[in-house]
Amino acid sequence: MINKIQLRAITVTAISITPIFAQGDITITPNAHLHSSVGASTSDKASLASHSHDPSDDFSVQGLVLSLSGKKGDHIAGFVSYISYTELDNGIGGEWEEAFLKIQDLPGGFEFRGGRMLNRVSTQNNVHLHGWSFVDANLTTTRFFGEEALLTNSIEASYMLPIEHTSQLSVAWGE
Repeated sequence: MINKIQLRAITVTAISITPIFAQGDITITPNAHLHSSVGASTSDKASLASHSHDPSDDFSVQGLVLSLSGKKGDHIAGFVSYISYTELDNGIGGEWEEAFLKIQDLPGGFEFRGGRMLNRVSTQNNVHLHGWSFVDANLTTTRFFGEEALLTNSIEASYMLPIEHTSQLSVAWGE
């Protein structure tokens, strides 16, 4: 028996705000993103969701993301992100998705980060909801890293490889 699955979905980004505050060599940029989806399926909707931010009903709030990034000078930066979303049981959930400080643009192509972060594994793990190309999360990411992707409290050292294409070697430690 073959189950026929029909999917129709529209992703709506209703809010995308990016005002900037600058004072001397300090820059602070707050952001807000609202992502929702409207769609229908002949299959069980909840069974189609493989990531915590995937749509699970005819209408889903995939995420209301409030974030703040800051920078002091050329080398010190920080990022904090909170996401609120509709859970599979239609309740409202939320979590601190990322909160880290980093020292960047160091001589030799080095960078150091520390805090709660989406690790730089594959090309999709550290992509936030508003950066997704589709309504659902990348299937490879959800199969390897589960509902939440690879999110750790850790420290990380990165090196930009001196080659023609943008490539980065990262080593992280944490839990």
